[in-house]
Amino acid sequence: MTVRVWTTVALLTTLAGADRLLAQTATGTISGIVKEESGAVLPGVTVTITNTDTSQGRTLVSDVSGRYVAPDLPPGPYDVKGLLQGFSTVVRSGIA
Repeated sequence: MTVRVWTTVALLTTLAGADRLLAQTATGTISGIVKEESGAVLPGVTVTITNTDTSQGRTLVSDVSGRYVAPDLPPGPYDVKGLLQGFSTVVRSGIA
């Protein structure tokens, strides 16, 4: 079976607090739902999100609804990899 990693990318520009009134901080969020080929959601999938420019990454585990969220990511290109025992590993590249 193959794990499908559905990824939604939302770039958010935030201003938080009075100390940031003069400067803006740009961050993004990568989120998605992991499903198998039949469309059933997959909880417990290890999702690794890696910035391909800096090689910095974050590892998450999908929840009971197959959802994962990685907030506060610096702008840049990312690879998203889903891994679950018994399934093929899936990588989505070039997520900006």
